[in-house]
Amino acid sequence: MGSNVKIVIPGQVGDFNADVSVVKQPIVYGTTPGEKPSPVRITNPEIVVEVLSKSTRQFDLVEKLTYYKLIPSLQHMLFVDQERPFASV
Repeated sequence: MGSNVKIVIPGQVGDFNADVSVVKQPIVYGTTPGEKPSPVRITNPEIVVEVLSKSTRQFDLVEKLTYYKLIPSLQHMLFVDQERPFASV
């Protein structure tokens, strides 16, 4: 899924947009503030990919990663650096 799909963090207010997310079927959709299922909010990603830039690097590697670790279905995080040839899983 692309960056237009939000990832819901369990027990937290708010959600995040990853650059790419991979979900194993069935997709579990999050809800809107009015408690209606939303096809642009998922709760069960298995893989999340973040592309690091100068402006997002610190936020992605510290704050977002801390929240992503709260997702029970998440198996892998992939960080790709756009400034140099580097990737970290």
